[in-house]
Amino acid sequence: MEENIISIRKKDVVRADEAFAFLMRRTERHMNELSLANPEMFRKMSPSLFERESEKSIKEVCAGTPFTEEDIKLVSGHTFPDIIANKYYGVEVKSTEKNHWTSTGSSIMESTRDENVANIYMLFGNLGGNPPEFKCKPYQSVLKEIAVTHSPRYLIDMELEEKDTIFSKIGIPYDVFRKETNKIGLIRDYYRSKAIKEEKSEVPWWLGETTPMTMEVIRDGFPKERKKRLVSEMLILFDDIILRDFASAAVWLCSRRNTINPSFRDMFTAGGKCIEIDGDASLTPYPHIVCTILAHREQIEEILSNPGELYDDIAQIWPDSECGGDLYERWIERTRAAFKKSPVLEEIPIAELLRNRSIVTATTK
Repeated sequence: MEENIISIRKKDVVRADEAFAFLMRRTERHMNELSLANPEMFRKMSPSLFERESEKSIKEVCAGTPFTEEDIKLVSGHTFPDIIANKYYGVEVKSTEKNHWTSTGSSIMESTRDENVANIYMLFGNLGGNPPEFKCKPYQSVLKEIAVTHSPRYLIDMELEEKDTIFSKIGIPYDVFRKETNKIGLIRDYYRSKAIKEEKSEVPWWLGETTPMTMEVIRDGFPKERKKRLVSEMLILFDDIILRDFASAAVWLCSRRNTINPSFRDMFTAGGKCIEIDGDASLTPYPHIVCTILAHREQIEEILSNPGELYDDIAQIWPDSECGGDLYERWIERTRAAFKKSPVLEEIPIAELLRNRSIVTATTK
């Protein structure tokens, strides 16, 4: 009597995994043979019908393997993956009507994953091919990147090389990553580091599995205190604002605070120059960014004394060496360093003005 997959797995997991891989190769060959014989059978097939056909095909090639037809169960809609092959194996089923091998996959959170399933294959149907074609590969080997629809999801590429998987890029094996409790943080770290390395104004914009459906617009009537808080947070996070580079801050405002400002740069530069500091009107007028920073100093200091959830962004955006100790003092030094990079601002003693808690007055004259 043929030994079943459970008994094999108890003795030798590697051998059991090889048997499942063999079953998937058989399934791929069988479905491609069906398509060659009757290409119209698969063309325009709905996703749900394709899942049922995939289940049927797997059952049809079980003979001569440790799997039985009774082992193969379609559970789509209830759990991940779509098909369970006995207790420890699964098949995620995807298809596209277009002639390509890419698609959006499942959530990275895998919150509905069957806890017993240890090994998953992707069964992918390219229904737009002539004839339609099918490929079966280990699930983790076809996950290229992560994108966001209503939650962070994998992007599938069935022609992907092993070195190009998202797990190769972040340096964490799939079986380790899938068990992590802080998947979002790990992925945000990767994309943020990638943006810095490539000198791109990009900010990973999702925090969790849910994304708000609406955006606020800063216009007349927008709460002044909320606007002030937003400006303070952006001055904390993005020292490139000082150099009139607003790209990263604008992305952050939209993606993390669900707020849009059609006149974004005016939040920092509108209103003319500073003509009085500590009541002294004899000073050379400073650019208005100085007035903006000093006017928000107290709130910035308050926020940095207890940053709460903003610390996650600070840790993502500031260099690691600047994230410890007295955050307000770290911020002052970051601000001073940014001023030194600007020919217009380099002579302004911004650190001294901040530490002395200077009072400023601005004018448009």
